[in-house]
Amino acid sequence: MYKNLLAEMSRAGITSTEMSNILGITLQAFIYKKQGKSEWKLKQMVLIQEQINRKLNTNYTLDYLFKRD
Repeated sequence: MYKNLLAEMSRAGITSTEMSNILGITLQAFIYKKQGKSEWKLKQMVLIQEQINRKLNTNYTLDYLFKRD
């Protein structure tokens, strides 16, 4: 559902388990969000953006990362 997000997480070497821990949610909750079955909170989106940009030394926008396929 979020092709860019998944690709950049992979490039950054961040697993779904790691990201769910960073966000303070269960792995299942994170999976539901990735699949579009649950809504993202802005705070969660910004945390993800910060993690990816920090690891990859990039400046990806929320629009790019959370673009729906």
